[in-house]
Amino acid sequence: MTHTTNNSIHVIQRIRIFWRKHLQKIWRTVQWPLIATLGLIALVLGYIGFEKHFDFYGMAHSPLDLLYASLQLFVISAPIETGPIPIELELARYLAMVVAFYTVLTALMVILNEQVQSLRLRMIKDHIVICGLGHKGSHLLTKLNESGEQVVVIECDENNDMIKTCAEQGTIVLSGDAQDEELLRKAGVHKAKYVVSFCGDDSTNIQVAILSREIAIGRKKMLTCIAGINDPHISQILGGLEMEMEKANFFRLEFFNIFEIGVRTLLKQYPPYNDLHTNPHILVVGLGDIGENLIVQIARTWRSTHKELVELGKRLCITLIDKDAESIKRSICLQNPQLEKVCEFVALELDVRSSEFYQSKLLLESQDRDITSVYVCLDEDYLGLPVALMVRKQLRDEKIPIIVQTSQDSGMVTLLEGGGFENIHVFGLLDRACGPELVLGGIREVLARAIHEEYLTHQKKTAQNSSKNPSNVPWEELPEGLKESNRLQADHIGVKLKAIDCGISPLIDWDAISFEFSTEEIELMAEMEHERWVEERQSDGWKFGSTKNLEGKISPYLVPWNQLSDEIKGYDRIFIRKLPAFLYESGFQIYRF
Repeated sequence: MTHTTNNSIHVIQRIRIFWRKHLQKIWRTVQWPLIATLGLIALVLGYIGFEKHFDFYGMAHSPLDLLYASLQLFVISAPIETGPIPIELELARYLAMVVAFYTVLTALMVILNEQVQSLRLRMIKDHIVICGLGHKGSHLLTKLNESGEQVVVIECDENNDMIKTCAEQGTIVLSGDAQDEELLRKAGVHKAKYVVSFCGDDSTNIQVAILSREIAIGRKKMLTCIAGINDPHISQILGGLEMEMEKANFFRLEFFNIFEIGVRTLLKQYPPYNDLHTNPHILVVGLGDIGENLIVQIARTWRSTHKELVELGKRLCITLIDKDAESIKRSICLQNPQLEKVCEFVALELDVRSSEFYQSKLLLESQDRDITSVYVCLDEDYLGLPVALMVRKQLRDEKIPIIVQTSQDSGMVTLLEGGGFENIHVFGLLDRACGPELVLGGIREVLARAIHEEYLTHQKKTAQNSSKNPSNVPWEELPEGLKESNRLQADHIGVKLKAIDCGISPLIDWDAISFEFSTEEIELMAEMEHERWVEERQSDGWKFGSTKNLEGKISPYLVPWNQLSDEIKGYDRIFIRKLPAFLYESGFQIYRF
């Protein structure tokens, strides 16, 4: 029954995607010209049909009589005698009825918009609520509409240009303050699967999360709330605190910082070095939030992947260009004490807006070794391309990749295409970082994916690669129920750590990846994880049985810890040993109280 329901939902979603991607825009453009044309065809066919009809019954008529009778077809009160009806008149009747019905229905939808919207809100469920239609909210909404998701928007600015777009796309928009609990209830938060708050300030987004949690009390399904936090450092601190807290089984809170997520995505798509670069030299132009995050993440990755070189004193060379390069460098190093052990910095204090920057030879004269990659991370999009072109000209090597970070891809990408600038790449922050998979994923999704990847690795090592096991597939192919099981496992990390007097904080100590638990701590937390898993399975209707049966929800492992074999216990022990690495990759570390 559940399988059939899921298939039905997927079919409906595919239809919705096809409509929004391929038909909706076309229909909005052609609907009224088409309706007008069909109406005219109905009128002409009616005129011809009535002329034949009246002649057949010997009824006197004038051209005006024929026109009047044809117009009456649109109000379903035309003077048609019982008996044979000409084919033209028959076609005109039904065509006029379709035109009239569609016109009246559309007019009623406009007039009764509020009532129709209220009806839709009562019927909608498992949808996504977006609070705030700024740049981030608008991009997310566009992507969600393309993927066929049902969305309800709360926006306080009635003059926001996106509201008109929402109306055209059929997205429900509620005007008002997202901090109003009644408005959140009206948006169906108690029935939604996600609430995303991208309002202007952090305090509003946190308040939306608090209210959403209150509304979600008593739910059977998990509600995930994503609160946008503009400051990367505050986002990390809040994320660490939230991970330490014991979770409710109806509510999950994530914090989203576009700069942190954006840099992760940027480095994944355009890595600063490859296996051939044993002596890389990276140039970073612009030291705003993106530039700072970029430097730290590059250095952290270099340290973890080239630990032997770092231990030999081989430092990664990074040249910084900004009007306040020296003071920003000192600030970054104070916040990340191990940074200077890993990196050799060259700080060039140049204002990219000044003519001095374009005329200066300082960039070339100050380099002891060749630059291997360039990142241009300026707050103003219009400066990105000129700066990239100037750097390209000075480096005199068209093979060196230059990545220009902008707010959006459009415009600059078109300009560069086919222009002989193959080494210049544009990374639109909003386009790449505000996709549903990144916004709705959060830290739990990153941890859940890491947990699953470790499980697959262990399965391969032990040659347990059974095709009958639905867990032995990449994350993208994993059934939603098993994905949620991994997320719940990630949710419980803070509880287990608290049991051994440990906590989670933003990553400062870059040696935290080497954190080790004692044998007793591993055993205690592994047993806690098993107990959590048993409770999760039982609440989902699983029963104990000697033979595993996925369809019948029967498992031989729903027993106390001391009754498990060492092989099965090993899965939980491996997960516990890997916790420091999982958290490290997500930007967190474990500390002892």
